[in-house]
Amino acid sequence: MSTAAASTMARRGRLYWAWRKWRALVGMFVQDGLAYKANLVIWIMTDVVTAVTMPLIWLASYNGRAQIHGFAPSQMVTYYLVMLSLTGLIESHIMWDMAADVKSGKFNIYLIRPLSYLMYMYASNLGWRIMRTLLAVPIFALVLLAFGRPRALGVVRHHLCLWAARPVAV
Repeated sequence: MSTAAASTMARRGRLYWAWRKWRALVGMFVQDGLAYKANLVIWIMTDVVTAVTMPLIWLASYNGRAQIHGFAPSQMVTYYLVMLSLTGLIESHIMWDMAADVKSGKFNIYLIRPLSYLMYMYASNLGWRIMRTLLAVPIFALVLLAFGRPRALGVVRHHLCLWAARPVAV
């Protein structure tokens, strides 16, 4: 066997074991998310209340006007709901977990584990996001349908660049 073939096999072996570690770690945090159902429900209800009240506030701010700065009410509601869902997927509060680990003395436990502390925190956040997304997507769809604007999703595709640049410009 040549050195290149042996090197390729060794690399595949390392990737396989890394994949198995990640899969086990993320699976553990998904199960952790299922174990604490009350916490998960509270966070999702917080998102639902925000997803219902803020579009109502935006719709009330139109006060019969057809547009505000070129945005129709349906576009504003769709923009807000899409940004709320993207924020829910992207936003992370790892600093709170890190602070709690340092204060409680659990930080040094992670130093002897096979993955780095940041990788462990990333897997924790990823597991939480998977659970939150699986439960929030049906609720998000119901809220979107409750406002009766499923056709407004086509607007997102055409004006996403404009909408993303709008908060920066204002």
